[in-house]
Amino acid sequence: MYRFLNGQSRVWFAMAVCSMALALQSCTSVEPDLVKQEDGYLYGYGKGGSPEEAELEAKRDLIANALESSMRKRSGESRRIIVTGETARGISLEAKRVAELEEETSASVTLRVREEDWESYEAGREAALRKELAPALARLSGARPGAGSAEEAVSALSKLETAGVDGLLTVEEGGTGLLSDAIADQLARLADSVSVSLVPADGLLRAGQAVTVRLTDAGGNPITGIPLEARWSLGGEPVGELPQSGRTDGQGTAGFQVPAGGESPAVSLRVTAAFAGLADADARQTAARLSSIDKQISAEATYVLDESLASRFGSFIRVEAGTFEMGAVPGDKRAPKREAARSAETGIYEIAAHPVTNAQYRLFLDATGYEKAPEFFDNPDYTVPDQPVVGITRTDAEAFAAWLSDVTERIVRLPTEAEWEKAAKAGRTVAFPWGDENPADGSRANFRGNGRFNRPSPVGSCPDGANPWGLHDMAGNVWELVATLPQEPQIAKGGSWMEGPNDVRISNRRELDSAKTYADVGFRVVMEENK
Repeated sequence: MYRFLNGQSRVWFAMAVCSMALALQSCTSVEPDLVKQEDGYLYGYGKGGSPEEAELEAKRDLIANALESSMRKRSGESRRIIVTGETARGISLEAKRVAELEEETSASVTLRVREEDWESYEAGREAALRKELAPALARLSGARPGAGSAEEAVSALSKLETAGVDGLLTVEEGGTGLLSDAIADQLARLADSVSVSLVPADGLLRAGQAVTVRLTDAGGNPITGIPLEARWSLGGEPVGELPQSGRTDGQGTAGFQVPAGGESPAVSLRVTAAFAGLADADARQTAARLSSIDKQISAEATYVLDESLASRFGSFIRVEAGTFEMGAVPGDKRAPKREAARSAETGIYEIAAHPVTNAQYRLFLDATGYEKAPEFFDNPDYTVPDQPVVGITRTDAEAFAAWLSDVTERIVRLPTEAEWEKAAKAGRTVAFPWGDENPADGSRANFRGNGRFNRPSPVGSCPDGANPWGLHDMAGNVWELVATLPQEPQIAKGGSWMEGPNDVRISNRRELDSAKTYADVGFRVVMEENK
């Protein structure tokens, strides 16, 4: 039944309409002819399972309406303020119950307060909050980065928002600068002075090795107790259901390990501060503001896991130092003068058993963010994972080798022409890696007219063509770049799927434009001996 209080004779049935239409929203948005409100008063409406619940909701709505009214008067800003039940209970404002409706399973209540009474009460409440929180700003202004000062700032920002005054309370009474903005600005200033480093910064990550995050201030001093959040990803997709969390210790460090599911060779890590997670659950705007500050304290890196690296780069064949007979074999009428036999000398090195594949090159792209993808990476004829990568320049090949040097802590580079030939001949004087037999049967090499392939073949597809040292694809499949001096023409060795059988001889060489890419040119790498 309806009860009308204090002699009110208006049609409070409209309050039920308001509850169905706007639940916890202010009834001021309902049409004026349904809800008659007197000038000079602020109203709040609430509905609940009992009169007590309904009154609390009405008080929340009344306080929100009052705070919004204050904001409009002071700054002209208009936004919805969410007032929690806890905040409403803590405000001892004397509001009058002007109407109520109680039914079997629900109740609704309307409260009102004079605007002048609200303004007087709110002035006192804001003065008390300013007195309580202003010292936090003063301490923050003179502080060096640290968990204590930062968390005090987070607590103050949360309290301002849950009290509904983050857009109202000024630093000084009668001033214009908001206390919440001043605290956030000081927190952002501290965040700007924090340096974040990762060890290792990039590269190879050993089994069970944690990445160490270190936070220091402008003077190089460790910053302790800072909450951190670590997110791992593979190809942009998150690894693990939840981000990892931790705090910096007395040395300003925290460690994070690759979670289960991150065993793929290239995995990325992004570490940020996690102050947003310290905000009160109801302080959503504070959390959003802190998320922006968290990003100021961040670092990211990409790692290659050593077990995955070994499995994806296969074997390297050791070649001993010494001299050998370079160039064409005696009596080879197919060889032009530029292939004339001559003595050459090399040091010790290790050469990859296969040319670099698309999968291996993709690993390099993912791990480094190298912007230039191979020219034919959008063509399915050239992107099978175990095909040799093509469509690259010498600069691209050298970038790959430099990256592999970093992650293996070995010197990796293109082979010289002498190193390439010495490895292909495997200690013999032969025309082809397998010997002197012509490859015309198509089982030893991928060349034009071989009867099996009309594009680059997966590495190792012609096992009969491997040399005695276990090197594959040294004849045919793709030409392989070798190291040359800058002033010399770019040379490639070995022939390709686009050349005839005579062109896959070991001594044959092709001059290229080093700036161009080709659909039949790839590369393999060598590692120098550890010293």
